[in-house]
Amino acid sequence: MERQIKNFFEWLPTLREFQDSSINEISVWEVTSEHLVEYKAFLIKQSKLGVYTKYNCKQQLKDIKTFFKRLFELNITSEQIALNVRNIQARDYFYRRLPGDDDIEGFFNAIKIYSEDPDKDTLAFALISFLGYRIIELYRIRWEDINFSTKTIVVHSKGGKNHILPVPELVYEMLLEFPVEDRTGFLFRKSNAEKEKSFTRRIHNTFTLYKVLSDWDLEGGPHLLRHWYITSLARKNVELVDVRTLARHDSLKTTSKYIHYYSFELKEAINKIDYEVGVNYERT
Repeated sequence: MERQIKNFFEWLPTLREFQDSSINEISVWEVTSEHLVEYKAFLIKQSKLGVYTKYNCKQQLKDIKTFFKRLFELNITSEQIALNVRNIQARDYFYRRLPGDDDIEGFFNAIKIYSEDPDKDTLAFALISFLGYRIIELYRIRWEDINFSTKTIVVHSKGGKNHILPVPELVYEMLLEFPVEDRTGFLFRKSNAEKEKSFTRRIHNTFTLYKVLSDWDLEGGPHLLRHWYITSLARKNVELVDVRTLARHDSLKTTSKYIHYYSFELKEAINKIDYEVGVNYERT
């Protein structure tokens, strides 16, 4: 929830009344229900642009509402401003059309052909596609997080959690391509001063460019590749508990929302039933 609250207060200065204030200068007593309604509209717009899923926006708004509800219960604020703000309607699960293996190959070919820095762009999107990196995790990764001798990598995830994962051979070979003298500091930031929002916007724009160039007819931003990664693990019959660990989810319920099957797989599955068993069934 801490991250959602920070996102909300970083958004507030985009409003005219807070435009001259920094995040540390805005008091919780200044926030009104009208601000929450405007933030809800902003989140819905973000979901339509593919920055967040509608489910993610729903959860973000719920966390903000819970935060202000708790402040009221603790008598820190005098009004329950979240009371009449309706939630964003979104299903807990919805089917996503995912890229196929040929689409993924075409995407990385587009990077090779059109990127100004193909090595960095290929590595960034390979970490999303083959290790399920989130954008915030790309933003945080340093060369010091990679252990070349053990072929492992430290992933700095949400909520201050760190995970050590094995590096796939394909990604390991990409990492070796970078000169030893260049392996210091952050991997993907333009500079140490680059803000997370600017970084996120840049990754989204870069992804959209390569998606168009590789002729994808699919909705969604870079997180689509994380869905592809998790679904690919499930399709390879990796145990669900292991998929959860590799995806860095707290619960199997969350992991299950990331698994999407292709229509041809569902047809194959349904045809595995032995229908001959019921051919001679007679009603009584």
